[in-house]
Amino acid sequence: MSDAPPSGDLDLERAQFDQPVHAEINCQVCGKPPGTTYFSLNGHPTCASCLAQQRAGQGSSFFKALVLGSLAGALGAAVYYGIRALTGYDLALITIVLGILVGLAVRRGAGSSTSPIYRAMAVALTWTAMCSTYAPMVAAGMGPDGDGAGLTGAALWIASLLFSLAVPFFMVRELEVLGIIIFAFGLWEAWRLSAPRPFLVEGPFVLTGASDSSAPIVEPTASRPA
Repeated sequence: MSDAPPSGDLDLERAQFDQPVHAEINCQVCGKPPGTTYFSLNGHPTCASCLAQQRAGQGSSFFKALVLGSLAGALGAAVYYGIRALTGYDLALITIVLGILVGLAVRRGAGSSTSPIYRAMAVALTWTAMCSTYAPMVAAGMGPDGDGAGLTGAALWIASLLFSLAVPFFMVRELEVLGIIIFAFGLWEAWRLSAPRPFLVEGPFVLTGASDSSAPIVEPTASRPA
């Protein structure tokens, strides 16, 4: 039997359903049906197994965050310096990408920790990585013919790296406004992206299937944040 009115006119006062609507619920992580129960992770359905794996990845490790952040900083600095050495162009915008890489890497090690130490770590590693790309130029100026006479080998490079950390202050003194803005934005990205991701868990929810072809009924049994 149809709900359509006797005439051929469209009735806007009543909804018409020619076929039943079916809802499919799949886990956002593995893409498989969750079975009889599932959870909501940040508003997306997640099976119990994948939720357990996601919880396990929320553990924080200072050492892991430091290592991952350092590797990301070294990679970004190498790309930045390589482009500058090969092309002669100082593509300062790469410092923003560097900040993004370091921020994401530190967040991976920090897990769900909200400690400000991880965000400070991300900023410090980004600062160091950005400035280290100028160490070769500083070393060239501090060599035997420069004002760093007497420094050789490892001592020269250590001193050059330490002096290169002051590059942003020289940018301020020289009023290099664009460079300062880009540098600051890279640090901001490192700070912002090192913050933990939301991890809001709701559920479990129970899926009960009807005996006919109708869609399953979702019955929430509990709701709680992680």
